[in-house]
Amino acid sequence: MAGKAYISLSESAGVIECSGAVALAKLLHSLRVETRARIIGVTAANAAGIVTTVIAGGLAEVQHATEFVKTLAGICDTVFFARPDKEAMNLLLKSLLIATESDTEIKKESRVREIEDLHISDIESWNVHELRRYARTLDALPIKGRDISKATRSELLHLLQIGGYIFAGTTSPRAYPPANELRTVN
Repeated sequence: MAGKAYISLSESAGVIECSGAVALAKLLHSLRVETRARIIGVTAANAAGIVTTVIAGGLAEVQHATEFVKTLAGICDTVFFARPDKEAMNLLLKSLLIATESDTEIKKESRVREIEDLHISDIESWNVHELRRYARTLDALPIKGRDISKATRSELLHLLQIGGYIFAGTTSPRAYPPANELRTVN
């Protein structure tokens, strides 16, 4: 599972062992359907047929998942880590061959997406920091610099509406207007 084989600093972790393909299928299905924990990876079965699954997510999500798995007729053994140690998790993931060395870095996820990752059609879901970042890319916006930094989310949306970047009266997006259609506000 390259690209997802990490546990961020704010996440809890769980390790689940089960024996056999049927038990593994039941476990994975239950984790995906009944819980919100993220499956980090699953090992191949060892000589005894034991498979290890590592999960991560919010404290309540992982705790619920590990407790839920215990109710599956005793087919699995589990351990729950509320605040896993970074180095210990790296060693665990490496030893289980779930991730490569570069994948096991514990990443701090930014709450502010890069401007390239934002789509104007999702402007309703942008937080104030993303709106500010986007506003700084617009030359025709009537505010600049510190004024953008001080602007609230509703102020920025209003400026984008009157600037013609989104339809007035809504937060529905409009295609990026050509430079000759940009209006300045007096």
